[in-house]
Amino acid sequence: MRIIVFYVVFVSCLLLPGWAVSQNAPRKMKYSASAGASLYSGNVDKLDLKSAAGILRKDSVVAFDLNGKFVYSRSDGEENNRGLETVGKLDFFQYNTWSPFVAVECKANRYKGYDYILSALAGGKYRIYHEDGISDYSVSLAFMFDRAKYTPVSSRLSSRNYRLSFRPKAVQKLGTVLTLKDIFYYQPSVRDLNDYVLMNLLMAECRISSYLFMCVGYEYEYRSETPSDDFKHHDTSLDVSLKFVY
Repeated sequence: MRIIVFYVVFVSCLLLPGWAVSQNAPRKMKYSASAGASLYSGNVDKLDLKSAAGILRKDSVVAFDLNGKFVYSRSDGEENNRGLETVGKLDFFQYNTWSPFVAVECKANRYKGYDYILSALAGGKYRIYHEDGISDYSVSLAFMFDRAKYTPVSSRLSSRNYRLSFRPKAVQKLGTVLTLKDIFYYQPSVRDLNDYVLMNLLMAECRISSYLFMCVGYEYEYRSETPSDDFKHHDTSLDVSLKFVY
């Protein structure tokens, strides 16, 4: 409970500068909510329901992105999956070729081996190519600190870790209604390069109306080290959802 309180306070403090800047500027906020289904394989093999919500503010000085998603399922009267992921991020001068950022992330899913993993990141982004509303290609490098509580009573992993996070990102709009997005993460431990995390997020977003989108997403995650042999190294998910953006 204390770690969740810390996370909420930290995210609130992180976003205060963005709120302050926005008071005297034109409204640049976007709100989103989505619901759909996910087909999992790996540590979780089942069909789940998923919901997500987010707040995005784009600005040339201070921009922020706050989003979260929650999955939950029951089978034969018993819970068999419950996961939460939230991210709060501040970008400074995001339209420049080079721009710094800070972020906090929180993940919780004991079916994947952790009660929670709380991460703090600080780094920089290099914009390779950008065309407003059409294309956005960039790479970023960040230093991150992980604080974790793993599900097994006895875990072979440390509750604290330091990692580097390398992230290429590509966003491309095709035609007037279809947008493709690909984000790849490579996060090796500073202490041991054999301890690393790989993630790849693919998303196709099709505009149905001014505010409604249909989204198809694929996520792959690989952790070279797990808390115990009871957990698999990889997890995948395939999502189909409807998203409302205002």
